Amino acid sequence: MPRIRLLALVCATVLGGAAHLAAAAEPAAVETTLVASGTVHQALFAIAFAGAGGVAVGTAGDIRESSDGGKTWKEVKAPVPASLFGVAVDGNRAIAVGQKGAIFVRDDKGAWSAATSGSQERLLAVGMHAGTAVAVGSFGALLRSTDGGAHWESAAPKWQDYSADGADPNLYAVHVGADGTVVVAGEFGIVARSTDNGATWESKHKGAATLFGLDMAANGTGYAVGQDGAVIKTADGGATWNDLDTGIKTNLLGVAVAADGAIYATGMHEMFAGRDDGKPWQQLSGKGTQGLWNTGLAAVPGGNAAIAVGQTAQILRLGK
Repeated sequence: MPRIRLLALVCATVLGGAAHLAAAAEPAAVETTLVASGTVHQALFAIAFAGAGGVAVGTAGDIRESSDGGKTWKEVKAPVPASLFGVAVDGNRAIAVGQKGAIFVRDDKGAWSAATSGSQERLLAVGMHAGTAVAVGSFGALLRSTDGGAHWESAAPKWQDYSADGADPNLYAVHVGADGTVVVAGEFGIVARSTDNGATWESKHKGAATLFGLDMAANGTGYAVGQDGAVIKTADGGATWNDLDTGIKTNLLGVAVAADGAIYATGMHEMFAGRDDGKPWQQLSGKGTQGLWNTGLAAVPGGNAAIAVGQTAQILRLGK
């Protein structure tokens, strides 16, 4: 299977209307609420929550913050207008990452400042817990901070030992857990896992399909989604993974599991909902769920909803 890059995939679809296949099941009647939207020149790429506090990021340094579980959002001025592709929130602190190695850190008082990453690679995702943060991106970029994002250094393994053709994989997703477990996912179906806060790594999965999205729960259950409807699951904190057949054949870009067990996934033109019960996931039919790409997706803590962000800076609530 040829190499596939997330941003190139998004651009090709927006400009050229790439073909896609819908899920086999009938559209699902999940309640959707359009919280906000912008212009055709805007986009939000990522969203994250810690309690009721949320942050969404996008083009030209677009940062949005919420303090009420995503019901309302305010725009915040970024240190510099760099496009941002990933964000993580832990308590009052947050980290956003983006183009040319850009890293912005929000302190406990809510102020954003730029940190030096030491990398010029595009950073596509970031995870954090307490003082540990891990950022990943293009061509195998994997950076680690042990002081809450103030200082960074490369912690990338020898990726040639992980990928099918010896190339440095693009990494699209990362999770940093409270127990020191870190999981990253990306090109060539790669899932790598660390049990020492990102100091050392082990390969846990390889496959033909690129993985774009990852969601991990505190109990060790997690899902990764990607190319051609790929969905894989772990029940042991990322140590082992199994394929799931959800009936989806289109590219999936994000995944999130709500508190009630509902699993939401975003794609290039569609959104899907399902459960881990062996039944096909259903394409959503509510307002804002079709026609636009959405790369960012996060469950809202303490509720049964998830929020997706994407093209036109759309912020869309899925579920109640």
